[in-house]
Amino acid sequence: MIILLRFLIVIGFALIGHYLGAYYLSRELSDQFPWFGALLGSLAAFAVVLLDLYFKRLSVKNILSVLIGSTLGLWTHSLLMQVIYKYAPGIPQEHVGQIGVITAVIFAYLGAITVLRGQD
Repeated sequence: MIILLRFLIVIGFALIGHYLGAYYLSRELSDQFPWFGALLGSLAAFAVVLLDLYFKRLSVKNILSVLIGSTLGLWTHSLLMQVIYKYAPGIPQEHVGQIGVITAVIFAYLGAITVLRGQD
């Protein structure tokens, strides 16, 4: 049953990738390679399945701890970005976006690690 579900996920992601690829990919690329969106969707599905196989080795407690820690980290990132938007209007918008991506990754990682280390 699990194998059937994984197969359906791959097929579903391929279909979604095909339809989104026709919309988001350039006209020349989608005309030359009409299957390219389906390929990207299938690769995304395989990444999800591999993530599922990796999580099989972890306990539910560890997975929930990482999710809660990452959520707390992203919440802290959101607070920081609100302060930057409000009190630093002189920073160009593209720099604020780059700061946002970098701090999101850092705070999500630090939140997850902090909660996982607190389990020990």
